[in-house]
Amino acid sequence: MKYLFGIILSLSFASVSLAQPYYNNLAFASYFGGSNDDIIEDVAIDSSGYIFILGHTSSTDIDYPNPMQSSYHGGLSDVFIARLSPDAHQVLGFAYFGGSNRDEGRSIAIRPDQKVVITGVTDSKLLPNSSFAFKSTRNKKTEGFVALLENDLSAVLVSSFTGVAFGGFDMEFLPLLVEPDNEIILAQSTTANPGFDFQAVHSPNPFSNVMILRINEYLSNVREGSFWGGDSYDYVSDIMWMEQESAWYLCGWTASDSLPASAGALQDSNRGSYDAYIARLGSGFVNEKNTFFGGASFDKAVRIISLPDGRLMLSGTSYSDTFATGFAGMRDTLGPNISDLFLARFNTELTELSAFTYIGGENIEYLNDAFSDTKGNVFVLGSTLSNQFPVTWNSFDKDFGSPEEGYALLINPDLTEILSSSFVGDSLSDAVEAGIMSPLGGVVQVGYTLSSRFTLTPEAFDTILDGRSDAFVVVSNVYSVGIESGAGTGNEIAMIIAGQELLFDIPEGSWSLRVFDLSGREIYSEELGRLSPGKYRKSLPSWMKGFCIVELRSLETRAVKKAFLGVN
Repeated sequence: MKYLFGIILSLSFASVSLAQPYYNNLAFASYFGGSNDDIIEDVAIDSSGYIFILGHTSSTDIDYPNPMQSSYHGGLSDVFIARLSPDAHQVLGFAYFGGSNRDEGRSIAIRPDQKVVITGVTDSKLLPNSSFAFKSTRNKKTEGFVALLENDLSAVLVSSFTGVAFGGFDMEFLPLLVEPDNEIILAQSTTANPGFDFQAVHSPNPFSNVMILRINEYLSNVREGSFWGGDSYDYVSDIMWMEQESAWYLCGWTASDSLPASAGALQDSNRGSYDAYIARLGSGFVNEKNTFFGGASFDKAVRIISLPDGRLMLSGTSYSDTFATGFAGMRDTLGPNISDLFLARFNTELTELSAFTYIGGENIEYLNDAFSDTKGNVFVLGSTLSNQFPVTWNSFDKDFGSPEEGYALLINPDLTEILSSSFVGDSLSDAVEAGIMSPLGGVVQVGYTLSSRFTLTPEAFDTILDGRSDAFVVVSNVYSVGIESGAGTGNEIAMIIAGQELLFDIPEGSWSLRVFDLSGREIYSEELGRLSPGKYRKSLPSWMKGFCIVELRSLETRAVKKAFLGVN
């Protein structure tokens, strides 16, 4: 018997079914951390494919290579940053970051110049290399921060406080974007007086506000900024720039009864205790259009996504059973539980809703991250307390581990079909906090686990749960067996590996075969010649093992089709 990512296949081609287009298989999984509590909050990938993870830890003994700050600085927790190989198999660099008190990471991004930008929340009075920052001292008990590091994590170039963190360490999000000129856009939930002055386009309300800042590349100056919000408490979770609209979009949740610039929007008033919202801002962060989105209870937007067709997808968690109804999504009513995930598709003017669905089981669901692939399918990551959470047959983990387990879910753009859904975890609490598409074809997922039996792969760089909880890094391969063969041809190429044989179904033409390892190095090539339309099998060399990228190239149209597959 041979295996395709653990799925037993017959070597008879006729028995290989290509009806289900998506597979979701575990490519890599490892613990990450030391002898105490460790959590990974966010993940980013640079232009060379290296993976960067950001989190916080109370472990003083994390021992990975090339520490910038070689020792834990104190307090309840320090921030940590790590640099992994593109396949996640190796930790290439690690650094603690922080002051003498409590520090936690929130977001990470890689600038065009490949410098690493991080944000977080801190109680520390001093931060590394902050003398020339736009805010070098802490005015309040708990503030946000932003810092710039070398790509190899060898140095902190500069760090700055960013003002009062409303809610303290309960401030879950401190989103950021990096601009083509290496400037930084930061959004933060703060008070009417964040603790430093800047020229704001809009004035703050007396409660909590969303503060948006454009910071120069050296973190020495706030170039422009604004406050956003209504007449009560407002929180931000995500910020996005949409080039074709020349507009910024914010999302989060609000207790405000009214929002500015909401006339003509989809929903112009708050229907519950807190409603989700989307805000559209123009040049200089000027308010253009805002809409509430919620039901009679508590609704929280977490991520806003720009889809390939130009529309927006909002995702979050809902406690309301009176949300949007009448759409062709999988479900338009809250399940028999406390909370569900929700996804909603909007036009860019925030006046129309074209798709909506709840997703969940019989208990509580949390949504922590969401992003789309090039086809507009949406990956949703988080955790669930529901043992009836919808998982699909093609997942790598179908078993719920009480009391809470992470999940990774893929849904189509119309919100009518779950293409793949898997639990992530084992017998105790687990949560997927963030994820990102890998240029190697997989989905990198990060989070934390209390499970000592978390499923690991042979390549794991850490195989022991050292503390009460450890962070984890998982790479799963969600890929389509059916791959379009070329624009306008109406044909499809399907590839699948059974043992050492590549099985493919192609249209007529001349084809070449190339195989690459995960670093992009070509390890095999062959001219297949001219083939009639039909099903073919190709024996692969016996030395070819593990994960690889298989490419079929048409020698006539030059169309290139790839699949991310595994050979055992």
